[in-house]
Amino acid sequence: MDTNALIRDHVSHLIDLGINQSVIAKRMGLSAAWFSRWVNRKSSSVIPVSALDGFAQYLLEAIQTAGSTAESAVLQIKRLERDRPTP
Repeated sequence: MDTNALIRDHVSHLIDLGINQSVIAKRMGLSAAWFSRWVNRKSSSVIPVSALDGFAQYLLEAIQTAGSTAESAVLQIKRLERDRPTP
């Protein structure tokens, strides 16, 4: 499995756990349409490195706040998403 597919699978897993894909796309600095095509495998595009940086920062914030377990991180991401003020 290539790196792009592996990352897409991890992102898809977070979406399956209930994380809003619009939030992930925004944190990755991607348009919702581009992200949707990519995550749903409707495009052969490769995720840009800058998007990976945004995604890594998003996960790091959640993990640092929630603790070191993946389940805690997902719960924290949901809390951050719920509590984040909308612009």
